Parts: sequence; C-alpha cells; structure tokens
Amino acid sequence: MAACLLRSSLSQEEFDVDLIEDPNQPSIGVGEGSTPLLRGFFEQLNIPESVWMKACDATFKLGIKFEGWSDRHGRTSYRHPFFSLSDEFTKRAFKANVLRRLIGLNVETSPEQFFLSSRLSADNKSPWPKKNFPFSAGYGYHFDSVKLGLFLRNHAVGIGVKHHLGSVSGASIGEDGLIESIQTVDQKTFVSDFFVDCTGFKGMLLQESLGVKFNSFDSNLFNDSAVVVQVPKAMSNDTETISTAMKNGWRWKIPLNSRYGYGYVYSSKFSSDSQARDELAASLDQKLGDESFRFLKMKVGQVDQTWKANCLSVGLSQGFIEPLEATALHLTQYTLEQFLKYFKNGDFAEPDLIDFNENIQRSFESVRDYIVAHYKLNNRDDSEYWIKNRETTPMSESLREILASWHSNRQLIEVANDGGQFNEFSWLTILSGYSVFPKLNVGKSAESGTDSYLFEKIEEFNNKCSRNYIKLSKALEKILTVTT
Repeated sequence: MAACLLRSSLSQEEFDVDLIEDPNQPSIGVGEGSTPLLRGFFEQLNIPESVWMKACDATFKLGIKFEGWSDRHGRTSYRHPFFSLSDEFTKRAFKANVLRRLIGLNVETSPEQFFLSSRLSADNKSPWPKKNFPFSAGYGYHFDSVKLGLFLRNHAVGIGVKHHLGSVSGASIGEDGLIESIQTVDQKTFVSDFFVDCTGFKGMLLQESLGVKFNSFDSNLFNDSAVVVQVPKAMSNDTETISTAMKNGWRWKIPLNSRYGYGYVYSSKFSSDSQARDELAASLDQKLGDESFRFLKMKVGQVDQTWKANCLSVGLSQGFIEPLEATALHLTQYTLEQFLKYFKNGDFAEPDLIDFNENIQRSFESVRDYIVAHYKLNNRDDSEYWIKNRETTPMSESLREILASWHSNRQLIEVANDGGQFNEFSWLTILSGYSVFPKLNVGKSAESGTDSYLFEKIEEFNNKCSRNYIKLSKALEKILTVTT
C-alpha cells in the first residue's frame, strides 16, 4: 500500500521508490475487511473494482453486525451500517428518536432501521445503484488479504517501484540522527534519503534503530491473541462482517466469494490457545482438524511518534488496535495520505512533524476509545473476562466525556468529532445498539408523531431506495466475468 501510494503520488523524475520484501516472512493472512476509506485508495491508483476484486476474491461489505455483546432491554444484536448519501434524509429522524428514548419515550432506535446499507444487506443487494439513481451507498470490502498483498506488489512494480527481495538485518544511523542506510542478511546495503518502516510488530527502523517508544494499550484492551481458520463455501449473499461475543473475546465471520474466514480474538490472561481453538471449532458448522487452525499474537498499542527524523512507520510497526472495527488498513491509508500532504509541502520543520504526529495520535486514540466502548458497555456475566472488561477497564478523558454527554442527554457531535475517526452517528449507533437507555417512562405519554421512524416513514423510504440497487449476485457475476 505504501509503495503504491508513494509511487503514484510522487514525480518519477524526482523520486525513486524501492520496496524491500522479506521472502522468508509469510503474510499474516488476516485483516480481510475494510472501511469505506479503501475505495478512495483504489480510486487514487485508478484501479477499477472489476480488476482488483476479481483478483482478490473480494466481495462488498455494507457494515458490521454485533451479536451477543449486550442484551439490555431485550436487544441482543445490532448493526453498524456504513453511511450512504440517502441517509442524509433519515439521520435526523434517527438522532431525534435516540434523544427521545433517552428521556424514556418508547420509540424506534435500532440503527439498522434507519440506514440504507442495512436495508440493502437484508435485501441481498449490492451497493451499486442502477444507472438513473443518484445516490451511491456506503460500503467497504471483504477480500483475501494474501491475494491483495500480491496484487498490490505487482501493481507497484508495474508503475515503476523497484522491487528487491531481502531480509533486513539492521540500519546505520548518522551523526545527525538520520538513517543513512539499511542492510540485509545477504550483506546488501540500501542507501536512501527517506525510509518507510513496514516491518510489522518488530518496528525495526522506528523503534529498534531510532529508539521510538511503543505504548501498550493492554490496560484497557485485554485481547492479545487470535486463532483463525478458513472454511470453504459456495458463493453467498452475505455483505456483513459478523462479530459474535464468545466466552473470553469475540469471533469474526467474514464472507469471501469462495470461503468464510473465521477468527477468535481473545486474551491469553483468560484463555489458553487450546481452549480458544476448541471454543472456535465448536461454534462452526462443520468439523475441522486441529491442523486447520493458526494462532497469532497481537501487540496492541501505538508508538510515541509515527514520523521521526527521516523515517515513517505504517501498519503494524506504528501500532495496532485489534481488528474489531477493521481499522488497521484504514489507519495505514490515513497515515500515508496525511504524510504525503506534508511531504509534498517539503518544509519538514519541527512544527510540521509535531502537528503530523499529534494528528495520527488523535486518530489512534479515537479508534481506541471506540473499541474500548464495545467492551466497557457490555453487560455479560458469563465469564470473568466480560466482568473485568466492564468493571475495571480504565477510560481516557475523551471517552469519559462522550459517555457523560450521552448520559446527560447532551450533544455528542463536538466531542465525537474532535479529530476522531468515528463521528457522532457512529457513537449514536453503538450506544443505541447496546441499548444504553434508561427504563421506559411509562407515566409519560408519547405525543402523536413522537416516533420519527413512523412519522417520517423511514422504512418505506429505504425500501423504495433499495429497489434502485443491483442484486448482489448480478454485481458479483459482472465482476467475476470481466476480462482483464
């Protein structure tokens, strides 16, 4: 991703871009969902969906469904839909109903009832509108991450990136504190003016060579492990990632064209690897041998500085906030795009670096807050893991302010939008999805028209909009049959 964006954004005459890839380092092979931001990435590279989606076994993603995280007021699941243009006509009704429910009125507050992408998912529709319908739907993707990595490597080489195979062994630091060169185990040396650290959790350049500190988030994000498995399937109509609460963590289910990807994200403090594997295996529809499962370890946190001296870290080397909301690629892409703005400006003065690093830090912290809220707001009592998450998880000041705004029935928008990656409606979605509401005020009569969902005929509106979108099966068939 870094090589493609840098090469496509910088002048071929002024800049060389070299990609050094370790042939002995296998792809992690997970992280197979995205946010809608990824659409912009492929648009920047001028790569049509019909080309890359076919090559990467990709499907559309219209949102995330959360199952079993809470059962307040009888609500055991909710959907976090991606925002669509037509939702401009329904979001006011959603917010109005949420505020009315906070004062005890019995009105509709299920997020999926208000937003188009959930309607499309239920109707087995794609996010592609028919020719004469003016509103696009919000969507991301599910994809085979190994195939996507190979696709982007080949694309990078095709647009002029110089590709080298080698395992980086170390870096040479000059007297001015800049990286002068890096070395590989086969004694090759690469000299450059600038370096991008994509060495994963190791952080070989930024952390090991330049000494940038890594700050763990383990005090309020307990999960540090995952067990994953792939299950073959025929093509399905699924357009959602499903996140299901388990005994000591949660399970993802990601649909691709030819298989499902499953993963159980858990805390090693509360579950052994074998216990997690057995629990995941028992939740699947078919029996699989132990050899089908892979184990992964996660380093959850963020570096003090994403950009120091002449080195930028992206991906796992800059930080990771578990895969619950599929933000890993989102933050990588956002970091690169913000970096390019500063890089093209060319000043590199200390205030610029401080501003950039503070921007990225705010972005990470806003994602962390949103993920922490999933755990803090749970009301499960079936294991120590869930009880500890709810009762002992410390909160940042920004998360405290958001929850305080909610409970005092004040506006969330100024708090939630302060440099964050999740806006007010994302926060309204999780809080209403978890049904974090007071008891119904049975002594307070609801006036006629109080329920905006009914009064503004939201269901009818979204049903009519849905009729203007192409069937999912037709859209995928068009992608798979395209000739490249």
